[in-house]
Formats: sequence, structure tokens, C-alpha cells
Amino acid sequence: QTELTGNYHYIAFNLDREPFDDQRVRQAISMAIDRERIVEDVFQGYAVPNGYPLSPAFTWAYPGEPGEGGQKYDPEAARELLAEAGYPDGFEVTMRVTTDAPWRSAGEWLAQELREELNLDLEVELLEWATFREFTASPPFEFDMFNLSWVGDIDPDQHVRMFHSESAVNRQYMDNPEIDELIDSQRNELEEDARGEVIHDLMEALAEHANYAPFAT
Repeated sequence: QTELTGNYHYIAFNLDREPFDDQRVRQAISMAIDRERIVEDVFQGYAVPNGYPLSPAFTWAYPGEPGEGGQKYDPEAARELLAEAGYPDGFEVTMRVTTDAPWRSAGEWLAQELREELNLDLEVELLEWATFREFTASPPFEFDMFNLSWVGDIDPDQHVRMFHSESAVNRQYMDNPEIDELIDSQRNELEEDARGEVIHDLMEALAEHANYAPFAT
């Protein structure tokens, strides 16, 4: 049995750039990822599928069981969404990936999956870690999309604080009042069960907003 940690793996989108300013495009990519298969192919089963931007190790805050909720694999619906957004034949995009393990193998797997499922003309730009961090850790945040994992094993706020529009590390140019309000509410709630309910709502809002496409933990 896989031992859950505070980590999760994801694709991040730059919401300030076309076509990722369109929620349908982000949702389409998230729905084109076969999370069960990447867990087996890349992580050899030493992970679990994850459709929320939070580790299920936070059992009191995570909605349901790992892999059961949040973003789901539905390639047919993904292609329909992409067509609705004006990209029936896909589009050109670059995904930045660090050369370090396991992100390189995950990034290359994801790129091939998105080429096959959505006909994306997707280039993988492999970068050494120091260079990769320059683009993703401090402004200006210049990328289309990137693949990485988040580590935060102390509190769920570590996982969600960068999604606030006023965060210093708002590297995706998030600006969603509902999500801002939910982030603030969970910070202000002192009782764990009540806070967990707020985080459940926050996770559903983030899964729908699809600024991240989480896929494994």
C-alpha cells in the first residue's frame, strides 16, 4: 500500500496567456490525463491518482478518497471542450519541465498523452533545476505551462496560499474572488471540522477553475 505524503504532482497553467485564460482549455487538458495510467507507467504504482491540488494525507481536509473526486479522465468531453473554446485541431504550446527525476519522465509522459488525446503541438522544454526555478519561483512568471510537484506536509494552507490573487507567489496570475474568499475563510476558521468543510468547498472550486491539473500524489 502506498504511504501518502504531503506531496502532489501537477501541471500549472499561466492564466495570463492565451489560450489558458479560457477555463475550457484548462479543463480540457485536466480531463485528458489518465491518472490511473500515469501512476502505473511513471510511478510504478508508488503513488495514487489525485484530482485535487491537495495531498490526501490531510484526511480531515481532503474531499473523499484519493482519485474519487475532483478532476477526472474523460478524453471525449475534453475534446468537445477544446473545440468549444475554438481549438478543434489543438494548438501549439510549450511545457517547461525540469531534467530532475521524476518530473522529466512525468513531463514527457504527459506531453505524449496530450498530443494523442487533444492533438496538441506540444514541445517539452527541458531545463536544469536552477534555470527552471527562475521561471517559476519569482516574478515575472514567464511560461505557458509547467509540470512539477508541491511539497507541504504541515498544513493545507501551504498548498493553497499561492492561489490567492494577493499572494506574493501568485505565479499563475490567479484572480478569482470566490477562491480568494474561501482561502481567507479557511485561514480564519479555528475549528478543524469546520475548516475542513471550507477546504472541501475550496478544492471543488479549484478543480473546476482548473488553474492546476493535479494528477498524482
